[in-house]
Amino acid sequence: PPPPAPRGAEGCGDDEAGEAPGAKGSSYRVVIIAGGSAAEREALGGQVAANLGFSVLDCTLIEPVNGSRGEGVAAALAASGDVSKFALLGWPSTPAEVEDFKAALPGVNVLVAAAFSGPATPLATTAALKALCCPTALVPEGSTPEAAYAAIKGWVAYRVLFILGGPGSGKGTQCEMLSSQLPVSHYSAGDLLRAERKKGGELGESIQRYIDEGQIVPAAVTVKLLQNALFSSPNTVVLVDGFPRSEENMHAWLQDMNNTAVEVCVLVLECSEEVMEARLLKRGETSGR
Repeated sequence: PPPPAPRGAEGCGDDEAGEAPGAKGSSYRVVIIAGGSAAEREALGGQVAANLGFSVLDCTLIEPVNGSRGEGVAAALAASGDVSKFALLGWPSTPAEVEDFKAALPGVNVLVAAAFSGPATPLATTAALKALCCPTALVPEGSTPEAAYAAIKGWVAYRVLFILGGPGSGKGTQCEMLSSQLPVSHYSAGDLLRAERKKGGELGESIQRYIDEGQIVPAAVTVKLLQNALFSSPNTVVLVDGFPRSEENMHAWLQDMNNTAVEVCVLVLECSEEVMEARLLKRGETSGR
């Protein structure tokens, strides 16, 4: 579901969830940052990059193609390879630029259009952005980067549902079913740890040492792997399977992910020990676990 609108934020039409027209199935998700000074836009773009794993694109530096900056931006996005999440700085900010944006990038999912408000930003900028039919957030000029990000966090942070239950309770099975039928991503904390250990390297070897010594892998390590997974997620709604398992886990998550994710709910799957044991024995015949 869409988050509550941050103070000073509005949507238009029926696109309150932050999707631009034609965004269904789009491979790009963007945050538009307009108005204010170049330094303010860059600072907010840096926050979006650090907290959400987005790439930053200063559209004011992109040359128009065939007289259209929108086509220039579209070409830059197409040349980005596998990158699909961007903070677009400085454009669009006028009615004509918004029409150019809509014509050149009809399938882009605009999560939020942030406009710095104050003497340096014409009121027309805010009015123009509303024509994108996406949430718009007003950010006071002179705001710290952290305060500016707080004004848009409700629209851009990943929505996380924690799926918990005993081993063999069906966490992975249910998550796979949901992710196959809905636009949500599924990440298993255990699978991420096993994959990182198998990959080797400094972190993988560190995980292996903890396991060899019979110790629990520090929560900070698991949280970092989950953060990396969210950064690569093609969806904004994410199912996290098998985490958190303790209060320490939750503290580590809140400490490192406060600006990255919004916790939607916790789903606990209840299952008898007899059923779980039977499932685990059956799974062990083929999984090697």
